Amino acid sequence: MNKLGWLIVVGAIIVLGIVLIRYARRIDRLHRRVVQARATLDHALSERHRTVRSLVNNPSFDSDARITLEQVLDVASRQATEANESALTRALLKAQGAITHLDTEGEHASSAVREVGMQLAAARRFHNQEVEQVRRIRARKLVRFFHLAGRAQLPDTYDMDDRY
Repeated sequence: MNKLGWLIVVGAIIVLGIVLIRYARRIDRLHRRVVQARATLDHALSERHRTVRSLVNNPSFDSDARITLEQVLDVASRQATEANESALTRALLKAQGAITHLDTEGEHASSAVREVGMQLAAARRFHNQEVEQVRRIRARKLVRFFHLAGRAQLPDTYDMDDRY
């Protein structure tokens, strides 16, 4: 092989190396963003639990709805899984009638629950968008062939009923 051939091979290897380094850095950055988005989502879930608890503890809240909502909230607080959080959302939707007959303090708690619910929906959407970006880039053949993601687990989306 002549000198020009070797230059082309070395140039191709350098270009491939640069591309691989850029992919590896991007994957690392995206994984860090997923971790931050998950922390934001967890904070929004705990904030929702806190505001629902304050709503349920309001004396003007209907006792039947209170018992049901407390039971679902206790389960969701102990284990914040997607199914438990969806059950909490459904219980809140069923308790809408009890929420309409609240005193002023209860109205403030109810509006706080709605506001936190909107924040939770936004945090969940943002988390899921970040996860999809990671999945998209990790699905590329070059990334899989050179094992650029290392040992990082493929993140999962968080799917729950977040109507409010």
